[in-house]
Amino acid sequence: MLDLGKKKILITGAQGFVGKHLVKNLLEKRKVPKENLFLPTFEELDLRKWENCQKAVKNQDIVIHLAAKVGGIGLNRGIPGEMFYDNSIMGIQLMESARQAGVEKFVAIGTICAYPKFTPVPFKEEDLWNGYPEETNAPYGLAKKMSLVQAQSYRQQYGFNTIYLLPVNMFGPCFSGDTEVMTKEGIKNIKEINVGDTVYTLNPKSFKVEESKVIATQQIPAKEMFVFKSRSVNFRVTPDHKIYYLRSKGLIKRDAEFFRNRAGKKYGQITLAFHNPKNGGEYPKSINFLKYVDKEHVKIRGGYVKDFGGSKGNSSRPFPLLYKPEDFAKFIGWYVSEGSTARIGKNSEQVRITQWLNNEDYRTEIENLLKSMGIPFGKDNQGFYFTSRIWAKFIKEHIGEGVENKKLPRFIFNWHSSLLKLIFETMMKGDGNRSGRRYTTKSYQLMLDFSHIAFLCAIKIGSTTKDKNGCWRISLRNCRKHTTVKYKDIQTEKTDEMAYCITTEKNHIVYAGSNLKFNWIGQCDNFDPRSSHVIAALIKKIYEAKKQNKNYIDVWGTGKATREFLYVEDGAGGIILATEKYNKPEPVNLGSGMEISIKDLAELICKLMDFKGEIRWDTTKPDGQPRRRLDTSKAKKEFGFVAKTNFEEGLKRTISWYIESQKPF
Repeated sequence: MLDLGKKKILITGAQGFVGKHLVKNLLEKRKVPKENLFLPTFEELDLRKWENCQKAVKNQDIVIHLAAKVGGIGLNRGIPGEMFYDNSIMGIQLMESARQAGVEKFVAIGTICAYPKFTPVPFKEEDLWNGYPEETNAPYGLAKKMSLVQAQSYRQQYGFNTIYLLPVNMFGPCFSGDTEVMTKEGIKNIKEINVGDTVYTLNPKSFKVEESKVIATQQIPAKEMFVFKSRSVNFRVTPDHKIYYLRSKGLIKRDAEFFRNRAGKKYGQITLAFHNPKNGGEYPKSINFLKYVDKEHVKIRGGYVKDFGGSKGNSSRPFPLLYKPEDFAKFIGWYVSEGSTARIGKNSEQVRITQWLNNEDYRTEIENLLKSMGIPFGKDNQGFYFTSRIWAKFIKEHIGEGVENKKLPRFIFNWHSSLLKLIFETMMKGDGNRSGRRYTTKSYQLMLDFSHIAFLCAIKIGSTTKDKNGCWRISLRNCRKHTTVKYKDIQTEKTDEMAYCITTEKNHIVYAGSNLKFNWIGQCDNFDPRSSHVIAALIKKIYEAKKQNKNYIDVWGTGKATREFLYVEDGAGGIILATEKYNKPEPVNLGSGMEISIKDLAELICKLMDFKGEIRWDTTKPDGQPRRRLDTSKAKKEFGFVAKTNFEEGLKRTISWYIESQKPF
């Protein structure tokens, strides 16, 4: 029997569902020193590359290979080529590099998807080669079965101690509440984000900003937070939150837990990701003001109207209805920073852009802009002005009146990046200081909008403060793209609060922070029902149906197929027992020995969750393998493994955990 406490152990896929429980078991029950565990993430060591496999196994005594590209029937049908190649190449290269490095023992984790489609129940290890796997997951199942062939041939030729385990499906039970997230609709508190909202995310491979729909939200009770706080960084996350940061070869991802022994250290730092300006967007041919024309206006030739400002008379002036987008963008920038409206008669309103005589360059720029737009204007020592009911209507609707109520028009955030840059640069000329490093406004909403447009222009904001006069002062960090967090600025704190998670379609990096200090600070776990297994998917569907007062749920297939499930803590324990005690070439099943149909499973979860609605079976979708139940006698005989957790009890624990995680703060 191996004494794992004295071994260096590599666990691939340690950040996954099973991996986390395996690590917990090793640390708490086997008392393995934390420094003896090597738990690389996929971003750190992509095992599809040979040189990374060599790095992973160096100086290791034991390798437990959990890492895999996995998912439900939908994912297996959608990317069968990737499922076969990625899983094959990872297993083959890792085992060969482990053999070359002299690793003492290699534990390969297979899948019951490798069994033939019509294997007699219960599945015996001897039946593994008696037919072709079920078609929807055959590429995945065969890729994992190649590890068994490799393991047995390596044992025969090289005497390499490799074992192969076949577990059944396992089941079981991230930002602080003050976190703000940059969304397409502006800055939102994470508690206010709903499924269907669009948020900005960063593709960790291309460094491009993308728009992603939120597909899931949840709340999780938290007992501890990691605090990252410095001059331009401020966020709090749970220990298992994924933190992305830059290394010489690109972005890597680690749980915040990784920084526990580094937090508060005098030396050392991480560099957070940056992004390039927004790509693309709408570029309108012209801006049309026709919608602001009323019955008091008189249309004239050439796309103009007589804009009386309030009453018909000799003071009427022709105003254009169409404007070039470049001119319009500059006008928006000048007006939100230096503009105002004033009533000058019973119904007349004057639009003014302030710019004093001592700012000759800017006065010239504004005058030329108004001439280019065809706006009839006057000027005095304080600036430029014109009377127009059309423009007054537009300003009231899209920009607001009074310095404390200004905002940027919502439609501009869909514009092309070059137009956004014009607005930003013009705003800085108006209310930015001479150094170009700070913008000032009295409007809270304009402060948020300025932060939004700066983000889209890839201008990093360092800090935002409110002075004693009620002005928001936004400091820019034009000098560099990168933001660093020193280890001394990382702390841990005990807490008793809810952590809030969002999951996006692409599951990329989220732009978020607190106190308006935004950074690309990582992602939440993936709760995407398209890639989750049946129990997790059913619990989530039923919970959402109850929340939305729906009287039905949709489930794939006929419900006739059967499955076996193993509680994840039992599964992790079984893997560890085999690692300690089993040293033979034959594969071994890890399961509970139970069997339940998908129909009965769905009805049981509905009962346990008190959902009385209809289960609608989508028979156009596949059932997958007809039956699954393992013969678990070999695991008991060889290394004493028997599942301890009753299925329904484990299901109740999982449901209770999920419901608790959804409770509001």
